[in-house]
Amino acid sequence: VAQYTTVSTTTTTSQTTTTTKTSLLLLDGFWKIARHFHYTPEITASFFWSAPALATSLVGPYFYVIYLTILLTDRAFRDDDRCRKKYGPYWEQYCQQVPYMIVPGVI
Repeated sequence: VAQYTTVSTTTTTSQTTTTTKTSLLLLDGFWKIARHFHYTPEITASFFWSAPALATSLVGPYFYVIYLTILLTDRAFRDDDRCRKKYGPYWEQYCQQVPYMIVPGVI
């Protein structure tokens, strides 16, 4: 049985319409390790795709690894900000239970 936190959020779509939605914040599996742990294998795979070119002095083969690392790190920070606004104090509690964003012990 997966562990999770149930969160209710209310959004206002117009002056008269408000919507209440229930969401789950996962606290099990990879999401117990880091909030965006699934980015780690993605970056690792891109590195190993470029690894055969390690002996060259060209930066071209490494461009994808560098690009993807910057892209996914930026996305993790933006997603964290969006979730902080959406879930409010529930997100703070979630961040205490899952303190790392991408790589445990690093970020």
